[in-house]
Amino acid sequence: MIQFDDERVAGKLASLRHDEVEERVRMLAAQIGTNYINLVGISINPEALSQIPEAQAKELEMVAFLLHGTTLSIAMKNPKNPRAQEVVTTLKKKGYVVKEYMVSEASLQHVYLRYADLRSATASSKHSLDIDAELVASLSERIRSHLDVDTMMQEAFAMESSEKISRIVSIMFAGANALRSSDIHIEPEEDTTRMRYRIDGVLWEVTNLPPTIYHGVMQRIKLLAGAKLNVHNEAQDGRMSFVLGAATIDVRVSIIPGGHGESVVMRLLNSESAQLSLEDLGFSEILRNVIEEELARPNGAIITTGPTGSGKTTALYAFLIAVHKPGVKIITIEDPIEYRLPGIVQTQTGAHYTFASGLRAILRQDPDIIMVGEMRDLEVSETVVHAALTGHLVFSTLHTNSAIGAIPRLIDMGIEPTILGSSFNLMLGQRLARRLCPHCKKARTATPDEQKIMMRVLGTAPASTQIYDAVGCDKCGMSGYKGRIGIYEAVRMTHDLAPHIKKGISEEEISERIKPQGIPSMQQDGVMKVLAGVTSLDELERVVDLHGT
Repeated sequence: MIQFDDERVAGKLASLRHDEVEERVRMLAAQIGTNYINLVGISINPEALSQIPEAQAKELEMVAFLLHGTTLSIAMKNPKNPRAQEVVTTLKKKGYVVKEYMVSEASLQHVYLRYADLRSATASSKHSLDIDAELVASLSERIRSHLDVDTMMQEAFAMESSEKISRIVSIMFAGANALRSSDIHIEPEEDTTRMRYRIDGVLWEVTNLPPTIYHGVMQRIKLLAGAKLNVHNEAQDGRMSFVLGAATIDVRVSIIPGGHGESVVMRLLNSESAQLSLEDLGFSEILRNVIEEELARPNGAIITTGPTGSGKTTALYAFLIAVHKPGVKIITIEDPIEYRLPGIVQTQTGAHYTFASGLRAILRQDPDIIMVGEMRDLEVSETVVHAALTGHLVFSTLHTNSAIGAIPRLIDMGIEPTILGSSFNLMLGQRLARRLCPHCKKARTATPDEQKIMMRVLGTAPASTQIYDAVGCDKCGMSGYKGRIGIYEAVRMTHDLAPHIKKGISEEEISERIKPQGIPSMQQDGVMKVLAGVTSLDELERVVDLHGT
């Protein structure tokens, strides 16, 4: 027997009735010579919506839904309503070119719901389009750990003020600034919303936002970032910035829809972070000397490798700063531009400006040095090779797990081994490990098992068996760590190695042939930093495999 799903049938009938209504309105609009539109599914412009007050819009059955330049689009249930036409006349006197549309009752009701979003956003602060940098700076001075942020949040939740939401968002940024967070995560769940900071690569729970607070915070963030207030089921990107002292904080906002609401990640980019020298990055003396020699060469490619978040782009920025001088033309193509560097032409990829097309265009700009954000495919890689072979110094990144692994990766992409050895000067592999807080780290003697690990990595017994553990204090937010340091390895394309690359060589053979170069492996570099008290053995094992070959 055929079974009927009552809810499905009812839904289909409702849909049919809705379509019939829309068709009648469309036909009526054609009869009276006006435009028709169905606003369900149309993005509503908040600035346009605010042109007609909510009460008046509902009374006159009309709404403003789109503002493009001076052209304001208005939808009305009855375009012949004299009072509605009075509103149109008033708007024209304000300088707007008004486009009129006829809509159904359902369309209007759909848009009326957006007034609630507008109220929430505009009530969040009297300076609704700005971040109160002075307040953020003031709050930052009072924050020593994530517990301080939670306490401030609880106080703000209890406020009876129209500026409550604005203050909550300011506390978010103040905590991120004080605790050196690179990202703020807002993650709605069934009954609450988690807020977390990523500090030195690790996520920390900070506080939970009540549902009523979450919705206001979402509207505030969208408003600040230039995202659409009324879009809730699509991914959106936005950005904002503010100045704290001498630093400009650029905030990249990513919003995605989820099962319990929209999830947000805000990445904070501090302009001061880009001013890093080679010494700041933590290269060993021998590797720093190698890098400086390679940066002084007039042509060839230098690439950094590692997983996402391993500091590859930061290293490239340090290279750019090191080679920047009068008389040299430097051009970059990035996705996106993370930091602005004076004296350097920085370009950003877009729909019609890809890494491949952009790099070809850059080569026509007479550059001496080029930075390519990422070698994503064969076309980009071949163009990098061409640039390196035609007198340019090129910096780029490649997603591989090791410096040695970059060679077979490039060959797999389609780069001929015969030219790989002639075009690439240096492959740098890296990870980021948290630095021990200098104020609270605690020395101890390594256990016998730890000594065995270090001896196996170094190939000899370490001169000292003293290492340090993380403790936690108010200087480091009770984490025991403060900042990060690079852990590195490198393959230098020497005259001895290049011929073997052309013939074909395994990663194991490459590993053996680069030993005479004297550059420490990533494992060795990490263990030396453990023995120097820069990081802990636990932290090193978190980011580097000490038990592999």
